[in-house]
Amino acid sequence: MSYTTPTTLAQGATVKAASDWNVLVNNLINLNTRLIDLEKEAPGEPDFSSFPIGVVVPYTKPAATLPEGWYVCDGGTYEGVTVPDMREKTVLGIASDEGDGNLLETGGSKTHDHQNPNTASSGSHSHSASGTTGAATTRINVPTGTGTLVAAPEHNHTLNFTTGSGGGHSHSVGDTESANNMPPNLKAYWVIRLS
Repeated sequence: MSYTTPTTLAQGATVKAASDWNVLVNNLINLNTRLIDLEKEAPGEPDFSSFPIGVVVPYTKPAATLPEGWYVCDGGTYEGVTVPDMREKTVLGIASDEGDGNLLETGGSKTHDHQNPNTASSGSHSHSASGTTGAATTRINVPTGTGTLVAAPEHNHTLNFTTGSGGGHSHSVGDTESANNMPPNLKAYWVIRLS
């Protein structure tokens, strides 16, 4: 059954006659048929005209599915325009007092390390330390002059000492290994509209 434009009834008219009811029922059937036909049709191309030329947005489908006039921001030249290279980059808003001079400026890094300079010299000094060894767990039998063996009981040792003064000196501390600097993220294409 194909779609038929509904027959109109006067607004506010009272539906009394069987013919008026038939008009309403037929209109409902026609509208239902139209909905079914529309659902079967392939969706049309979306309208991107509301996006201004030069807008950059994330795109979460394969690059090959970009609509006409849209390009991946990969530093290439398309339609005579060199687009920004935004691969593996996030966007940082320009402060109001910076102006257009900083537009497309890049910065930051994916990884970083922390450099640790030498400690400052604190002049001539010594270091004190103290501690206690853990209790021995092995018994040692020691022969006595009478030929009896005496077992050494489990015991520990207390240590207290101070190093000699080493004069004024500093200590070298190594840099950290390079660490990942990336917050949790989701990868997508940055795309730009040129036409």
